[in-house]
Amino acid sequence: MTTGLMLFIILFCCNFAQIRAQEVSSKDCDKYCGRGKTCTQANDGSEVKCNSCGKGRKLRNGKCLYLGRWSSWSPCSATCGLGINIRKRECRWDRAHLCFPFAPQQRECSDGPCNSEVTGWSPWGPCSTSCGADSVQTRHRGCITDATLPIPCKQDLTDSRACSGNPPCDCHWCEWEEKQTGFSKDCLQVTTLLEREPNCPAYQPPAKNCTGLSNGIIFSPQAPGRQTEIRTSRTLKYSFPHNITKNTKFDFSCVGGCIKIEKVDFKCNDETRFLGTERVAELCGGKDRCVFKPDGKFFEVDHLGCTSVYAQVDVQCVGGKAVANHSVHDLSCLEECKGVCTKINGNVVCKCQNGGIAPECKISEPICKYTDCGFGICKQQRDNTPVCTCFGGERCGRHAKCDVNGKCICMEEEGTPPNCAATCKKDCPQGSSCTYNLKENREECICTFGGRPPNCKKCGKKCEDGTQCFINDQGSSQCLCPGTLLPECPVPCSKVCEKGKCVTENGQDICICHDGSRDYPECQGPCSKEECSKGKCINGNGIAKCLCLDGRDNYPNCDIICDQLDCPANDGHCVKFDNGVIECACNNGHRNYPICAVEEPCICPDNAVCVYTGGKSYCKCKNNNVYPECEDTRICSESRQKECQKNNGQCVVLDFQAICICNNKQDIYPGCTKILGM
Repeated sequence: MTTGLMLFIILFCCNFAQIRAQEVSSKDCDKYCGRGKTCTQANDGSEVKCNSCGKGRKLRNGKCLYLGRWSSWSPCSATCGLGINIRKRECRWDRAHLCFPFAPQQRECSDGPCNSEVTGWSPWGPCSTSCGADSVQTRHRGCITDATLPIPCKQDLTDSRACSGNPPCDCHWCEWEEKQTGFSKDCLQVTTLLEREPNCPAYQPPAKNCTGLSNGIIFSPQAPGRQTEIRTSRTLKYSFPHNITKNTKFDFSCVGGCIKIEKVDFKCNDETRFLGTERVAELCGGKDRCVFKPDGKFFEVDHLGCTSVYAQVDVQCVGGKAVANHSVHDLSCLEECKGVCTKINGNVVCKCQNGGIAPECKISEPICKYTDCGFGICKQQRDNTPVCTCFGGERCGRHAKCDVNGKCICMEEEGTPPNCAATCKKDCPQGSSCTYNLKENREECICTFGGRPPNCKKCGKKCEDGTQCFINDQGSSQCLCPGTLLPECPVPCSKVCEKGKCVTENGQDICICHDGSRDYPECQGPCSKEECSKGKCINGNGIAKCLCLDGRDNYPNCDIICDQLDCPANDGHCVKFDNGVIECACNNGHRNYPICAVEEPCICPDNAVCVYTGGKSYCKCKNNNVYPECEDTRICSESRQKECQKNNGQCVVLDFQAICICNNKQDIYPGCTKILGM
């Protein structure tokens, strides 16, 4: 034997020993062997072998088998005279394949003496099958009884035994079963996936094992006109930039049809170009959905230092509806944008729904911000609609506002409350509402749930108990509470606070002053008694001062709202809704200002989905918690509470929204002074 051959054998044995001795994680050992036990597994992924077993198990050939429990004793084998009872160890049904093979136990039994006579046994009959260990032989005997004594025989009249020397049966395949239909990778032919199970009857050594394939594919003849359908299908092109992140993915569906990969090429930062058509076609060709991350690892060029690639995928959807759900954005937009993240011409941008300069957008204002209540105060109701309350306490209904005397009057001159005529009288189709275009002084219809009149999307739910109809990014309708986006609205605050407003703190309803201080019912702060209709009160060096709702210091001349909204900045115009709310609407008729384009309404993280209503897009937690704290079930989540505590405040719930108030009585958040001892 040469020195080289000896060295090869030594290296082979060392590697083999290494394969056989690979340690397994404690979690897997606990699963296969019992808590705290150790085990090994070969690198080739073969069976786990236990070194010892936990309680209730016994080691055999490296497996920890369950001991099971003794069954009940079987009935006596003889109906008279001496017989035997048998019992055996049995394991739970899901552990039957890992049950330790204990030998059955038996004991003598008797159901009484035999008072009847029987004939002798007949010869043994033929085996029940020509092969296999389950084949049996039977024999019989008769009962001899005196006709004057009708006593039945208690002895067994039939006996059976296993056939000895019966040859084992060869394995046979079960019948083929159709499992799935699809298309060939070039979409030309319909394919049918077939599967079959071996061992019909069951294989028993030393019989022959089943040979052949357990699955197969049938290709149907090419349908007439299929090549023309493929040739005339539109080729869609999708590009992915160099800055691929962990969230980037190609996600394309062909609903009811077949994906055909036309061409895929990519290049590294050094402009070296590669073809990836074959790689993607092998993964996605012929399927109805294709998902992958277009990076260097997927294209198998990362070992060349090409980790960040620029990729373009040309794909066809043959005979179906194309749906692209690609993610080409980084989470930076979601983390930085205080408006809504959307995709415009393939690029993710931050858009401000309520004004401001992205990403530092104005925070979403309550619906009362631009509601015209005349000389009254607007309050947000449970269903997210505004209601006007006059200083005398009178609450105005739809299309009404307060006059200088504290009484409700109709917004238009027609009618008397509560029977006020609608401010907008245009007859709008289902799924849309009438608004007044303040720029062109005319009435117009705009869609409530997306689309453009007269082809507005419709919400197919009738919502109650304060919920409102929303449409998700799949087009499905659902009823959600406007303030929290939960399926049910929380119970509204129940306390009557004549000098202030009701909030919920740690599950308890309390009253606070109008200015946000805790000094209720005294409410001695400068703004606690100031009624700033059409505006808001601020505390300036201990003096109450009224400002316009948008912060302008020209109260009470606060009617120039459209100038402050700056609707033309995003191709929009200023409109007034039927309930008196003033907002921006898109010039092109789309109901998704400030996006104003046929684009996905918003981009949300993986734990949330986009929902849409009234021209606004929102992210909603998939687990029905309050966004963005999808892992916290409370409106005043832990992170919101910590934010309030930074300024010596406490989180409370007002109109189903989390706000901060000071811990002490007099201060107004965020100007809270720290209370000693807290």
